[in-house]
Amino acid sequence: MAPGQVPGAATFVARGIRKAFRRGQQVVPVLDVPLFELARASTVGLSGPSGSGKSTLLNVFAGILQADAGEVLVGGASQTALAPAERDRFRARHIGYVFQTFNLLPPLSAVENVMVPMAFCTVISRGERRERAMNLLAQVGLATRADRLPAELSYGEQQRVGIARAFANQPRLVLADEPTASLEPGLKHRIAELLVQCCASVGASLLVASHDEAVLGHMQRVERMERINRRAGGME
Repeated sequence: MAPGQVPGAATFVARGIRKAFRRGQQVVPVLDVPLFELARASTVGLSGPSGSGKSTLLNVFAGILQADAGEVLVGGASQTALAPAERDRFRARHIGYVFQTFNLLPPLSAVENVMVPMAFCTVISRGERRERAMNLLAQVGLATRADRLPAELSYGEQQRVGIARAFANQPRLVLADEPTASLEPGLKHRIAELLVQCCASVGASLLVASHDEAVLGHMQRVERMERINRRAGGME
């Protein structure tokens, strides 16, 4: 199968993944995952203490971090085999990412932030981008806040913009790293519900790293990092 080829139905697989970080002269192993699979259109939570490798595994799946060994298959395509620039394009096309700290661009409005990923691939034509971004903001209840800057939005609103942005290019896989960590308790269930609903609406798979039972309770299954990672207890 050619790099970047994505068939219609597939699972998402991390196989034989190893990752270590250097801390001064010391090499700290973080991931040793023999096999982790995520079925298409499923919702899975990753739980475990800080330092168990949840965020690192998400970043390896996203291609933000390159594993030291092993292979990541996203929709049947070997993301690991791609060169760095190709991996960035592949991520923009096939993977949505919801960050703990929102990562919105301060000078851009909510709708402009949602449009940013559309510029990295040709899924959405230039003339359709604003309309799609507005539709996504409407889906998360922010149509009337589309022209506000991030500083003019509450934390909960900023995270909803982040969710809308993750779906900009119709991804097959959505990754969320502690998506409710910066939010007050009353918002956590709502954010989890939005993630699940948005994924269901497009048939995307969802993998969430979280300590939060309010989030994990919305997942179809929850995996403990201590069970899938032989190096659990390393560092995030």
